[in-house]
Amino acid sequence: MESVRLAQGGRGYRASGSLLGVWSPAPTLLVLHVVGHGLGDFATPINDEFDRTAAGGARVHVFIDLERMPGYDSPLRIRCTEHFRERLQCFEGFHIFVPSRVVALGVAVANVALRGIVTVHATRPPFTRALDNQLALHRVSGFSSDVLAS
Repeated sequence: MESVRLAQGGRGYRASGSLLGVWSPAPTLLVLHVVGHGLGDFATPINDEFDRTAAGGARVHVFIDLERMPGYDSPLRIRCTEHFRERLQCFEGFHIFVPSRVVALGVAVANVALRGIVTVHATRPPFTRALDNQLALHRVSGFSSDVLAS
């Protein structure tokens, strides 16, 4: 995978025409964005970034934008779900924006394994509101939810 820099301080991982975007706009806030097919290889940077954010027992708010992910490799869902299931106590909130019915079905399966901690958003406005609320609570400057639309 190729590492790339993204707008507003983000890091990206690009492979096979797909992109994983990662932002940490506050110490306990993790924002992820997948464009293109969700590659199984994306599980490693997702899980590593979650562990870094949750280090020292921090409770993390996670936001994942899957609007432009039409499908995914099963290992991506399986590896992330297993990793997160082992760390349920580290979640303060977990929001996923997923308009695709196919991808939403995979998220629903993962959410069962995660004991229902995921708030699934089928449209952008409630997802963006939840993210913007966290950005305001953390007094984040230099980062906007608008970056996910680019």
